[in-house]
Amino acid sequence: TAQGPGSRRHRLRRPSTPWKFSARFSLRSMVRGVFGMDPAPLRDQVPEHKRNGRAPVAMRTLFTDQVDRDHTLCGSPDLSAANLGSSHKDCHCMQPIPQDLMGKVNEDHRMQVFAWLIQALDCVSPNDWFVHQTALGLDLYLAKFDGFVDGTEVQLLLMTSLCVALKLGVSEEVPVTLREFLPYISSNCVRFDDIVTAERQFLQVVGFQGLGAPNVKDFLDSLSIRIRAHGASRVTLWDGFLTRPVKPNLRVQTAKFMVLAECIAECAIFDLQHYYSYPLPVIAAACLAVALTELDAPDEVKALLAEDCDHFKACEHCVRHEISDCATFVSSTWLRAKMSPHLHNHLSVKYRTHGRFFVWDIQPWAVPHDVRAIFER
Repeated sequence: TAQGPGSRRHRLRRPSTPWKFSARFSLRSMVRGVFGMDPAPLRDQVPEHKRNGRAPVAMRTLFTDQVDRDHTLCGSPDLSAANLGSSHKDCHCMQPIPQDLMGKVNEDHRMQVFAWLIQALDCVSPNDWFVHQTALGLDLYLAKFDGFVDGTEVQLLLMTSLCVALKLGVSEEVPVTLREFLPYISSNCVRFDDIVTAERQFLQVVGFQGLGAPNVKDFLDSLSIRIRAHGASRVTLWDGFLTRPVKPNLRVQTAKFMVLAECIAECAIFDLQHYYSYPLPVIAAACLAVALTELDAPDEVKALLAEDCDHFKACEHCVRHEISDCATFVSSTWLRAKMSPHLHNHLSVKYRTHGRFFVWDIQPWAVPHDVRAIFER
């Protein structure tokens, strides 16, 4: 076959390297001829990663130093100790007493309205803080209220507690006004004027000091500070030519730990008889311990949780055994929620999604001695 310069095979062949250099030199000659200047000094103004394919030294140090600073700040035990210690003191004296809640409300009706609220809030706000704050506010009201609350009043009080929680939370979470949001979330079953009227009585019974107590979600966030910092610190943003993560799945696993812990914590809300038998930080630690055990977390992650739990009380041996006992309770409530048709229909819509890692499909298998092993290291 013909191999000369005019053949078809020669025309379709990839240009050789000298052609590239000739085009570069021709462009340099054109710039020199048109603008009357030598483009060689312009090369020093081009970023380094544009010249040799490597990331700039300043950029490499910037990103890695930022990760180191964030890891040092968020992973500090002193920060976790200060946060957990003060929150535990505020919560211990403001938590509802289980005996005061007995006989105040129908537990089945409370379970139904809370299951509906979890699914409804998930459609408008991904922040689970409002769910726990609404539950805490309603239970504080029931504990201090003298009398029985029937089904219609439970729904009104639930929306009133949600209204107060929305005022205490971040305003950016709800893009519309409360007058528009509350009737919408209740499917126009509760009027906004009725909520405002009930809010005054609600605040008189509960008191403003009780509403400032931290909930389970607050303690979950505090206990996960060092765990999330541990996941972020194991990523090298710039390493030579490429952006190469050391452990690409660790950050995803850390997020999955938190989602499963939040799911277990929401399942525990429905057991009114035993939910407030434990301190709220102990419930949060137990939910996180069960999540770490279920997903087979690394030993260093479990060690971080065990160290942070020492800041709850002076007697760490007592609180560790209390967390182990509470882990049995939250595991059983998680299993009962999966077996309950009503709770399964509501919670599966929220936790059987790609954004929440399909944690509802995880089968509970953790046993007490597996969770107790975390605190016996």
